[in-house]
Amino acid sequence: MKSSRYLFYFIPKVLWRLIQNGLIPGSLILAGCSSFSALPSATAVAVNSTAIILPTIIPTVTLTPYLPEVPTVTPTVPLCSDVQGSIVEQEIPSGVLGEVIRTKIYLPPCYDADLSAGYPYIVLLHGQNGDENQWIELGITALADQFITSGQAAPMLMFFPFERAYLVDSYQSQYPAALVYDFLPVIDERFNLRPGRENNAIGGISRGADWAVRVGLTEWQAFGKIGAHSFTTFYEDFELLPGWLAQLPLDETPQFAFDIGARDIYFEYCDRFVNRLKAAGVPLIYQVNEGGHTLNYWSSHLSDYLKWYLQDWPTNIKN
Repeated sequence: MKSSRYLFYFIPKVLWRLIQNGLIPGSLILAGCSSFSALPSATAVAVNSTAIILPTIIPTVTLTPYLPEVPTVTPTVPLCSDVQGSIVEQEIPSGVLGEVIRTKIYLPPCYDADLSAGYPYIVLLHGQNGDENQWIELGITALADQFITSGQAAPMLMFFPFERAYLVDSYQSQYPAALVYDFLPVIDERFNLRPGRENNAIGGISRGADWAVRVGLTEWQAFGKIGAHSFTTFYEDFELLPGWLAQLPLDETPQFAFDIGARDIYFEYCDRFVNRLKAAGVPLIYQVNEGGHTLNYWSSHLSDYLKWYLQDWPTNIKN
């Protein structure tokens, strides 16, 4: 019983101290006063809380928006996605001929006039009854597009000059001199060509093949490769050949490649000329194929021709 009286006496005093110190709101005690109904009225306590309730102050914060650091971007030139080259036409002035040489030019896909390495090139001459479109119509430019875009070959240029006076006797014609001394300097000035004869070639069909061989033997410093397709030979060239060979340094001889159809009407002339070159020690390739002196023969061997011209040239060209 002593403990019960003690609790009834002590607990109200403790609560009163808590209320005075503001640790327990008086309202909470009043709400639960039914629990103390057994206390005598003399012990009833008037609760007047002196606690001051201050308003809750929320500090004003100025928010700075987060700005992520933007990395510096170096602009890049988009890679060219062209898969087809272009063909342009120009007139090349010739003081030797006293006229212009009408020329078609093949520019490879993504041709870059500022490419520091420059481009290798091929000069392709038409046959006697052809013109500057003959090689293009046979399909050489379309084939070059395929080789370049597939990575089989480096981009290169091709030039198709027109021999206007193609009926002039070869002994009187100044066409080879015009090609070497007029044509080559102009195209080198107008186009981004890689220097050095090892980076260029000349070839032709029929009469064009005869011109290519004459240039290769008499102006051997000009081209690194000479292609003669269905070579017919100019008669006087066969007679002049010993003198040309006497002046030709074999260690600086261009690469020669001859081909002809076994049923070509000019086969015996080609064969005789090539065998004389072989006897003189001129390194060359000589291929006799099935066929005659026809457009079908040349078109069927375009891939072989182009692969030969492009061999030893890099498969990619970069700055």
